[in-house]
Amino acid sequence: MKIAINGFGRIGRTFLRTLLQDTNAQKKCQVVAINIGPAKIETVAHMFKYDTIMGTYPGSVTISGDILTVVE
Repeated sequence: MKIAINGFGRIGRTFLRTLLQDTNAQKKCQVVAINIGPAKIETVAHMFKYDTIMGTYPGSVTISGDILTVVE
């Protein structure tokens, strides 16, 4: 199933982290788009990598143009 996340605030970021930590969910779901709205992609990447509640994301978070890539 292909999934698009509409909004990358607390809930959107937590959903993506949870999905990336669940190997069974990864077999069934693929995130293909994230709507971050008017936020700057650099800020969004930083907030995902260094979350105040969930801690630092252990994987790689990179930006290339307008593409955010998250690897576990």
